[in-house]
Amino acid sequence: MQWRYETGLIDNLPRFLDEFRRARGLTPLRMILLGPPMAGKSYYAAKLASYYKLPLVDVEGVTKETMDRLHRRVALGLAQQEREQLVNENGEAVGTDPAADPNAEQIDPADWEAEKELLDELAEFAKLNNGAVPVAHLHSFLRAKLASMVCQNQGYVLDAFPTTRSEALALFRKDDAENGTLPASATGANADGNDDDAENGGARAVLDPSLAPDNVLVLDAPDDWLRDRAMQRAEGGDDGTDQRGRVQCPS
Repeated sequence: MQWRYETGLIDNLPRFLDEFRRARGLTPLRMILLGPPMAGKSYYAAKLASYYKLPLVDVEGVTKETMDRLHRRVALGLAQQEREQLVNENGEAVGTDPAADPNAEQIDPADWEAEKELLDELAEFAKLNNGAVPVAHLHSFLRAKLASMVCQNQGYVLDAFPTTRSEALALFRKDDAENGTLPASATGANADGNDDDAENGGARAVLDPSLAPDNVLVLDAPDDWLRDRAMQRAEGGDDGTDQRGRVQCPS
């Protein structure tokens, strides 16, 4: 008999789940939907996600989900700290014993303090950049979503992202086993994070197969049609959909 998980099932859970999916042909379906503005990307991305029963991943949704989670954890951490600092009239600590409420979420002080610093950093950046999120953090949020259990098991439909090679490399690169990153030469990006021209020595990117898409769908339409649809939407008129909400593509 050969032991496959000598360190235990929990330590090898990702490997076990991967073997389980492969043995039963449960291959995740990962796809990206791209195209010019006004082409109907979000509409068709939602339809594909619904049809294949896949998580719909988009920049705005993932950012909001991550920010909500950070705010919730920081609030819980602050409340937990306040309970631990409570004292009675005799100066004795009367903070809530974590064991008294087994269902209460306990957060490591170092974790929520780091998350509070991240929230403060994001808030300051947003204040100076019209509500935007730093690119590096945005990539981190999206990578975490694609690496989540639901996306690893089922796959995903990624709406309108990435739009550049450097964004794709940041999102789908394969982390180095030792330090968690790849050198710029391996990703094809230079020191400034921009694309390296392959003709000038840029190396072929190394992508993580558990994150990278299997399919990339690109919508296209004539410029005149896209311009007309944008003008109609700006004027509050016909947004280019039929009575059932479907995008009307030019014939």
